[in-house]
Amino acid sequence: MSSIITDSAALSYAEAVAQFAAAGAAVAELTARGAMATVPAEDLPALVAAVHVTADRAGAAVHAGVAAVHASGVAPGGHGSTIGWLLEDARVSKEQASGMLARSNSLAERYRDTDAAWLDGRISGAAVSVLTLIIVAFPVRAKVVESRHASACAEQAREVDHVFDANARVAVQA
Repeated sequence: MSSIITDSAALSYAEAVAQFAAAGAAVAELTARGAMATVPAEDLPALVAAVHVTADRAGAAVHAGVAAVHASGVAPGGHGSTIGWLLEDARVSKEQASGMLARSNSLAERYRDTDAAWLDGRISGAAVSVLTLIIVAFPVRAKVVESRHASACAEQAREVDHVFDANARVAVQA
């Protein structure tokens, strides 16, 4: 960070990010050292699921952060654009950076309820992907599915697809 943070909320956020980074590094290091093999088999699924859910919610925070960085209008780290910053500092491909920026802005600007549901853990990142695909692919109002499972959202997508498919067939026959 290049500036001194004085706002208490910003300081809390910066501290939480530092703690999260340290915890993530510790989990990765312990996993690499084989510590997972020492966990009792009956406890392992819950621990792995907790890591996954935490990483998923962190993904929501990343998307919210990307939208905030882009909205600030400041080219981060001297990069010419948000995409350039993501390519260099987040180490993602151009396709990933473009998709991440589009999804982040879409969630922040138009689909705030979906964004909030992902941030607070009511839905997963996979469910957000399905929902945003439905929203973009079909000119209908998509409702946030209150489910933690992407399969429920995928089922909704299949239902919407079936309805549009049936309507298209009827239109072609008419």
